[in-house]
Amino acid sequence: MRHMPPDYAIWYQYYSEPTPPPDHYEYTIRIDPDSGGEIVFCPDYHEEQGWTETFSVEPEEIGQLYSLMLEREVFTKDWPALKGADSEWPDVTGGDSESFQVTAHGNDIGVSCHHTRAEYESIRQVYTAIRAIVPEAIWGKLMAQQEEYRQDYFKPVVGSLVTDVGTRAFMFDPETDRFELDAYTQSGSEARLTEIQKRRDEHRIHRVSDFLAEGVRIGEYFCESCGTWAKADRHQWSFRICVSCAMDRASEMGEYYRNLPQMTLSQRAVPGIVRMIKRMFRWIHLS
Repeated sequence: MRHMPPDYAIWYQYYSEPTPPPDHYEYTIRIDPDSGGEIVFCPDYHEEQGWTETFSVEPEEIGQLYSLMLEREVFTKDWPALKGADSEWPDVTGGDSESFQVTAHGNDIGVSCHHTRAEYESIRQVYTAIRAIVPEAIWGKLMAQQEEYRQDYFKPVVGSLVTDVGTRAFMFDPETDRFELDAYTQSGSEARLTEIQKRRDEHRIHRVSDFLAEGVRIGEYFCESCGTWAKADRHQWSFRICVSCAMDRASEMGEYYRNLPQMTLSQRAVPGIVRMIKRMFRWIHLS
C-alpha cells in the first residue's frame, strides 16, 4: 500500500431528495487525520443553519479509507472528463445526491459524477466508508433533531414584530400561510425552541409579513404596562399584558373595591385619571 500523504483530507456532501420542507436535509462531513472529524447537519434548505458535531478519528480508519480510495482508482481517474460526458445511466441515485473532494499530494480531486451503474457501485463504497467514520451516537442525535424539526415545522408561530413605532403581536399558521396581526395567542407550552427553529420561523415571518420589521421576536410579547418582554405561554402572558402585571392589576382592583365605601368622590376619580395619564405617556413614548 502506498504511504498516506500528510495532506490527506476529505470533504463529503450529502443532499437528500429535493422534497418540499421540512423533509429535505443535507450535511457535510470533514475528515482530517490531524484535527479529527466534523459533521454539519442542516435541516431544510438553509445552509447557514445547522447542527455541528465533532468526533475523533482513529488512524486505522483513515488508513482503511485511503486504501479503499486507491482500490477504487479515486486518484487516477480523469473525473473532470467523466463529468463532462453524457451519462449512460441517468438518475443513478434516485432523488438523493452525494459527492466528495479529497486532498492528497497537493491535489484536490472532486468526485461527483457516475458514468455507469458499475462506476456508481464502486464509488458508493467510498461514500459508505466516509459516513461510517461518524460515530453512530452522533448519527442518532442528528436524526432525532431532524425529526423534531420536521414535526415542529407546521405548528403555529406566535410572537411580535418590532417596528420603528413599537411592537405588534402576530400569529402565523404555516399550514395555511395565514398571517394575523394584533393576535395574542398563548402557545400553551413552555417548550424551548432551538436557535435553528427560531431563525427558521424568523425567515418565514419576514417572508409573509407586509411590514418592514426591524426585528422578529418568536414566542414573545411586549407588555406595554411594565415595558418588558414575556413568553407567550399561559404562565407568563395574560390578555395583552404579562401575568405579573395582570396580577398587580387584580390586586389593585381588589383593594380599590374594598375601600370604595369609605372613599370620597374625588378619591374615587383620581386613580382612574392617573391610569389614563400613564397610558397616554406610554402611547406617546411608543409613538
